[in-house]
Amino acid sequence: MFRQIIGVLGVAALASLPPALAQTYVPSGSTTPTGLSGMPGSEDITKSIGNAFMYSLTGYEKADKPCRLSVKGWNSQVVTYAGCSNGNYPKIAALAHNENVAVTGIQVCMNNKDTRVKGVKLFGKKPNSAGEFVSGNYSASWTRTNCKTWKQRRNCPTGKAAVGVKLEATNGSVTGIRLLCSGSTVMGNQNATIATGRLNGASGVTATGYTGHDPIHETEDVITQGMAPVYQIGISERQDRPCYVQLDAWSTTGSPVMKTGGDCTKKSASYRKAAAAVWPMAKDQERGIVAIRACMDQAIRETFAGPREVGNRIKGIEVWSGTADAQGRFIADGASDKFSRPNCYNWTNKVSCPAGQVAVGVRLGKKNLTTPEHVNKIALLCRSFTRN
Repeated sequence: MFRQIIGVLGVAALASLPPALAQTYVPSGSTTPTGLSGMPGSEDITKSIGNAFMYSLTGYEKADKPCRLSVKGWNSQVVTYAGCSNGNYPKIAALAHNENVAVTGIQVCMNNKDTRVKGVKLFGKKPNSAGEFVSGNYSASWTRTNCKTWKQRRNCPTGKAAVGVKLEATNGSVTGIRLLCSGSTVMGNQNATIATGRLNGASGVTATGYTGHDPIHETEDVITQGMAPVYQIGISERQDRPCYVQLDAWSTTGSPVMKTGGDCTKKSASYRKAAAAVWPMAKDQERGIVAIRACMDQAIRETFAGPREVGNRIKGIEVWSGTADAQGRFIADGASDKFSRPNCYNWTNKVSCPAGQVAVGVRLGKKNLTTPEHVNKIALLCRSFTRN
């Protein structure tokens, strides 16, 4: 399975991040669960932020049951386990996310019957220059009056930090917690002139949300083009699975630069592409991709409530272009291009770079239930530029 990080980049999920975080680190690679702190339950629930590191955990109770648990990430995103319709008596443990501290360990306290979580300790570290979470020792905690026994502390593998939790619960009551841990890629925050010679990189890289229809992905690829604006994205398939993604970006040479990702090593006859402009007009007109949306297939998945329709594989993309103005800001011009396959069933949400920015890469969400892995989500990695 292809789980490589290609290029030098940095990602944050929302513009609301503190500047230091928005330009520093992004989770990369597959996630690894820790051992369980607490006791097993009859349910196994995953709550992951995915595109940012975790710094806070809030617990709620109803009728003495720890039935709601919220995880918060550096990007201010909150994901919640709701074992009850609402909860009271919030207890919060939060690390200093504005100082780049992320959760790297957890320990829970149980009641006297070992059936309910009644306290949480979070342990954290800062990343070093290589993006490894190994610096310092930080902690935060909360407890309730019937906290009786602290269970074993569980830590992420050395250098990794949490992007979510894997909960054990019984009848809506949390009995134990694992961390979901990820490595980190360090952003390219350099202001070096990009390959065009006309624009300078002026910021770190930010990530849009995902476009796609399936709420689950198991691995990720991150693909960038040396921080140059991307003007074309193409996808090819193998065995009906979208498994090869190619980016084409600006260059001063006779042909554009190209990067690929996915679980297939080469494009096939099924290759289709969508572009902001054709080469070399993309460079000459200073146009690049500023927004994207995906079209999903029609798939049936069995759930506890019975079969339901969901999108499972990307079967088309539409991209929108922007043109660099006198200051080097990419202004959306309304032009779009797309491709679709016969089993393109549902065009999903459009995601856009922050105002003035342009795509310099993509982030792929993939499934590995089969080989090859197939792409079911895509996000843009965006950056701003200034004029030379």
